[in-house]
Amino acid sequence: MSLSPKVFTLRFSDDLPLLHRASRLKGYPECKLDSGDEYEFLLRPQAIQIVDILYAGDRTTVYLGRCEDNTELALKFTDNTDILEEAGAYDFLTSIQGSVLPKLYGALNGAATEGENLFCLVLERFGTRLQRRFCDLAKAEKAKILDKLVEGHHAGLRHLDIAERNVLVKDGDYRIADLGHAELHDPPCQWTYNFTDHVEDDTVDAKDPSIGCGDIKARAEEMCFWDYGE
Repeated sequence: MSLSPKVFTLRFSDDLPLLHRASRLKGYPECKLDSGDEYEFLLRPQAIQIVDILYAGDRTTVYLGRCEDNTELALKFTDNTDILEEAGAYDFLTSIQGSVLPKLYGALNGAATEGENLFCLVLERFGTRLQRRFCDLAKAEKAKILDKLVEGHHAGLRHLDIAERNVLVKDGDYRIADLGHAELHDPPCQWTYNFTDHVEDDTVDAKDPSIGCGDIKARAEEMCFWDYGE
């Protein structure tokens, strides 16, 4: 059953740089985008003010948007194929949106001045990107992030690009961002070790059956969670 597309207006601030990824949208700086007819969009149609750029890379730009009720959004523009694949990953991982991942409101697409339409993901704006290296964090903070990764694994998520730039922090809580490289965790993850319960541990027994996922253990080693008495 197809859905009726919802139409949104993106109004870009004059304070943004002259050229950026979304400036190719038709009608810029006031652009019409719609939600398509395949997936539900969790916001009502409205004008969204685009007031800042949260992140700009070679292929991806993330904008700060504000709804009419001042709810803040993160709007991610990147390669269209990547956007659609990432939207599919979020759709599969509904159970951990808002706890491990930012909440996804939906995807929008709009005509560009040249070439194919541009797509964007519309997500909740959660905190800011982690500015410190993992190894420099307090051990309790490392544990929080690692426990989020474990929860993601149990939901079927192998992120494959865990880096400081893909971790968001707000008031001591964390979210994992950017599912562009994610894949299904198959077979299911066997990790049951809770990092928060083991903050005082300096080491872990390699034969401990609770650490049955090499990927999680590797991430913990990279974050220097155990110092092995050094």
